[in-house]
Amino acid sequence: MTFNRNQKGYTFIELLVTISIISLIAGISVYGFVRERKERALNVSSYRLLQDLRMVQDKSLAPAGEYILIEFSEGDENYLISSREDDELEEIEEGIGLEDGIEIANDLKLIFKPPHPTIYIEDSLGNRNELIGRYEDIGVRIKGDHGRFETVRIHGSGLIEILR
Repeated sequence: MTFNRNQKGYTFIELLVTISIISLIAGISVYGFVRERKERALNVSSYRLLQDLRMVQDKSLAPAGEYILIEFSEGDENYLISSREDDELEEIEEGIGLEDGIEIANDLKLIFKPPHPTIYIEDSLGNRNELIGRYEDIGVRIKGDHGRFETVRIHGSGLIEILR
């Protein structure tokens, strides 16, 4: 058996090295894509929460407005917005879902009382504390990654902001 040394082509080793390099680059790209997608979902959820808090605040500015309750539960993927009249909880208006893979990081109930609106925090026993001269934080985080989260801060003065 004779080999022709003038044949052109690639050896098996050259093909194996090329495929390995392409696979490595593809793996790094997919990891970066998944991470970026989670970051985007976290940002979208934080901004949605900010917008919902501002919407509730605007609703409670009406002179004949209702009490509006927003309830957050740690580990949940959604939060509830409901209306109250004279401390009676009515039907839930909306259950707002966060993006996939995002959850609320703390338990909290906020009540917006018209017409100012005055903001109250309600504890698990139903006691209310007015949020004057201070603020309350609502954490939004990536599930399974407790180190990466964003905070939506609501001040007693009415300012609502996102902290990173």
